[in-house]
Amino acid sequence: MTVHGLNYDKVIETAAWVRANLPVDVLKPILVRGDPLNPETLGEVCKTTYLNVVDHDAAWLGMREGRFSPFDYLVHAKEKVQRDIIAETSQSGVAPLTCAGGRETAVIYPTGDVAGCELRGDVLGNLREAGFDFRTIWLGKQAHRFRITAGQVEACQGCYHHCFISPALFRTPKMWPRMVKAAWDIYRGSSIAVA
Repeated sequence: MTVHGLNYDKVIETAAWVRANLPVDVLKPILVRGDPLNPETLGEVCKTTYLNVVDHDAAWLGMREGRFSPFDYLVHAKEKVQRDIIAETSQSGVAPLTCAGGRETAVIYPTGDVAGCELRGDVLGNLREAGFDFRTIWLGKQAHRFRITAGQVEACQGCYHHCFISPALFRTPKMWPRMVKAAWDIYRGSSIAVA
């Protein structure tokens, strides 16, 4: 579920209903990106609501009957660090890592347009026009220009797009100590600290 200015007052109640009535293992909310209707009054409220829902389900990040593989620790550590980065970035307006948009991830629209991110208007190319050769678009001039400007244009400032944070965590060396600490905390069964 996405936490935003239209539902922030019902999200906690909805999350409780989902946990009680649906067969879900993990409820993973998304904090809306951009203007949650009125950032002066709702931005902090939406962030706090998002964190409350995430923290309620933090137990899934801990050991459960010794069934975790090394990959489980990696994924769960990423989730824990990503949660903290989203909170930090939504508060500070500054992302601590370089976006994965146009580097490890892309958006493909029903029209065939390929973009580096749905928050920016840049179109890297069109799959139909490129004979469905994604490689031509991915290695093309527009994609190269997009990558150079990532983090520099207004749409990138303070972005905490969940899909683009995940790959960036793994390729950003300054994030690795946080990932190791998160994995160790999960191993020890520590809960997530509220930011």
